[in-house]
Amino acid sequence: MPRKTDSVYEIGQVRLRKRENRWQALYTTPEGRQRKSLKTPYLEIAKTKAREIDEALSRGDYESIASHSRSHGMTFSDLCDEFRTNYKGWAPSTWASTGPTINVLVEAFGDTSLAKLSTRAIEGYLARKQDEGWSVASYNRCRSCLSTIFGSGIRWGYLPRNPVEPISMLREQEKLPKPYSEEELGRLLGKLHGTSKDVASIAVDTGMRKGELRRLRWNDVDFDKSMIRVQHTKNKTPREIPMTHRVREILERHRTENAAGKVASLSVFGNAADILKAVRMAGEEAGISSATVHRLRDTFCTRLADRGVQVDRIRALAGHSDIRMTLRYTETREAGLREAIAALEA
Repeated sequence: MPRKTDSVYEIGQVRLRKRENRWQALYTTPEGRQRKSLKTPYLEIAKTKAREIDEALSRGDYESIASHSRSHGMTFSDLCDEFRTNYKGWAPSTWASTGPTINVLVEAFGDTSLAKLSTRAIEGYLARKQDEGWSVASYNRCRSCLSTIFGSGIRWGYLPRNPVEPISMLREQEKLPKPYSEEELGRLLGKLHGTSKDVASIAVDTGMRKGELRRLRWNDVDFDKSMIRVQHTKNKTPREIPMTHRVREILERHRTENAAGKVASLSVFGNAADILKAVRMAGEEAGISSATVHRLRDTFCTRLADRGVQVDRIRALAGHSDIRMTLRYTETREAGLREAIAALEA
């Protein structure tokens, strides 16, 4: 129970005192005596805030007290505005795909104070969205987006901890690879032009991810050894991929064009490697449903499996951190063989 002594309330390690119709909290941290205005004339609200400070002092969590002061009055919408301006961790393609998710979250939490955005509130929102028909992938994407936004808020001093951290990601049903057939691939490449066609051709001959292609630099291309060194990988482990004749021809042509330009670029493709829209449109023109860039990578791995390449070598070329990812392509290959035999009996 709070102790009252001459109009001063003591709540644990915190003393409450009223000055100019506003309650103040007095307490001690390793930096010395602290005085903090609680910005309220109401005793019960002041007591609640004093208990929060006392709990933080007991944990030794002095940063949360300072963060609470900095985040006073800041809403989730304010944090999202700063996130859009200052966050540098996403590629342009990630911003394009995640931007709509941020807009949905601002509609849900925009005017809510950061101090009131609890784990329970966020968990309840995600549960309601599941009831409304959200897929597991949508749930996980939203949870991941929130975690990144709040993580930035912590680094910028607006939050003491991430309220999303206790919320687990849901287990998604494992998806089998969806490679293009040789006939589909021919039609798709036939509808692509210029750099988009070159990037797609390299993707299907190397299995490089779209982010890896975007970050590929000329000093990663070894023409003497006909080798590409993939430095910026998803699992942070560099790998080397030998060039096919087609890949070498494309890169030599781009190197010549780059050297002839007014200003030579250090990047091979840069943002021009983001061909998602071009592939989608080419797929529609070619009559291919669900045409994506990632399916080019699936096609690369499946082709290797179809030709009997050992699983460990496919894993090394694809840059899989887990062998189970590579084994999916073996399963796809076995399914294809069964369909081939079934076709003979039809």
